[in-house]
Amino acid sequence: MRGEERRGEERRGEERRGEERRGEERRGEERRGEERRGEERRGEKWKEQCTFLEDAYVKYSSARRCRREFEHRFADVRIPSRSTIHNLVNKVRRTGSFLNKKRVQQRHSIHNGDVDPLLTFFIDEAWIHVHGHVSTQNNRYQATENPHIIHEVSHHAAKVGIRCAVSASRIIGPMYTKQGSLKDHTDCAPNNGYYFLPLYDKGEYILKIEPPAGWSFEPKEVILNVDGTTDQCSQGKDINFIFKGFAITGKVVSSGTNVGPKGIKVSLHPDSDRGSLPFQEVPTSENGDFQFTPVLPGKYLVKASHPRWKLSKNSVTIHLVKENVKIPPNSLVVRGYDVSGLVTSDNEPIKGVSFVLFQAEGVHPVGDIQDCDKSPLKGFKMSGVSPLCHVNSDERGQFVFPSLPPNTYKVVPHYEGPHSIKFDVRPVEVVFTVGHESLKIDTEFKAFDNKVI
Repeated sequence: MRGEERRGEERRGEERRGEERRGEERRGEERRGEERRGEERRGEKWKEQCTFLEDAYVKYSSARRCRREFEHRFADVRIPSRSTIHNLVNKVRRTGSFLNKKRVQQRHSIHNGDVDPLLTFFIDEAWIHVHGHVSTQNNRYQATENPHIIHEVSHHAAKVGIRCAVSASRIIGPMYTKQGSLKDHTDCAPNNGYYFLPLYDKGEYILKIEPPAGWSFEPKEVILNVDGTTDQCSQGKDINFIFKGFAITGKVVSSGTNVGPKGIKVSLHPDSDRGSLPFQEVPTSENGDFQFTPVLPGKYLVKASHPRWKLSKNSVTIHLVKENVKIPPNSLVVRGYDVSGLVTSDNEPIKGVSFVLFQAEGVHPVGDIQDCDKSPLKGFKMSGVSPLCHVNSDERGQFVFPSLPPNTYKVVPHYEGPHSIKFDVRPVEVVFTVGHESLKIDTEFKAFDNKVI
């Protein structure tokens, strides 16, 4: 009986000690939670103070003025020294953060003695006073005698600061009011993409990003309704622009020229799987220009095609690394364009009429003509320049030169029918010019019975 009581007492003691341990753990967790919340509150307060100092320094460019403004805003907080303010501002501009982050290695504008124009900025700034007085820093009055004129100037006169930074790649990006007036602008840090724009007045604004040509970001602009409470800025939330990719630009040209046609289909494929579906497809614009964007870094195959026009060079491999890529000239070349015409006799189509092609006089030499018969034509004689090639009309009376490079040509008809029946075909020649598209000869050829041999 006494053993049972002893074991019961031990069990109850264990339960009491377990309750005490759980109580201690609960109180410890509550204490740590309170400490954590206190640290978060102090962190938020500290972040608010740092943000206020950064804004004030950007606005006034004076650590002394920042200390006065800080004292008015945070009366119960110790005022930071001027060196502390300078160190804080330099840290933000260097790392993009108030925290003690390790500095990221920055890209420099000079590599191995070569200047990188995309990272070289020409910067200037000016302060324009709005009271109308001329700045004595830029102008001097000279006279033989002292005029004893007192020139009163306000100690803190109203003024407007103007800054501009220009490089080969971009101008620093702005913020506009909803009415379109420029409010402020800044440039992103080259090492981490951080940007900072101080905003002191409530209202509606448009935040735009102006990247180098070909670079794509989303969104392109953000509409801000700053009310001091519910908007992203007032809540301390970041407004991020996500980089989507660079651009690949190029041109499809016609053989022997430096411009090309409109309407060529150009497709972008992964180089590792050339038979796969394309990432993007675009048609060429005027002069043969095209652009793919956005495109992430990688190795790609660019193909060009057209249902009728033949290309002598229809693909090129591109390696996109860290900037836009321009495809080298003459990488995609259209060999020539189809030229067609019609021949009839008594308004009926004639099959088998030969059309002999010559180069017109006074033009630059044409290259090799493809898909056209170059063998001597039986019964055709013409003094002077040798023909380039010839084709025959079909059952519908149509004849086609499948691929002629841009140039000026002359076509001469020749027809000798069955049973040695010869026909005159009028006109005896037609001069035409091939541009960067298909051509249909407007003049219709007509055959007339001549004589029987």
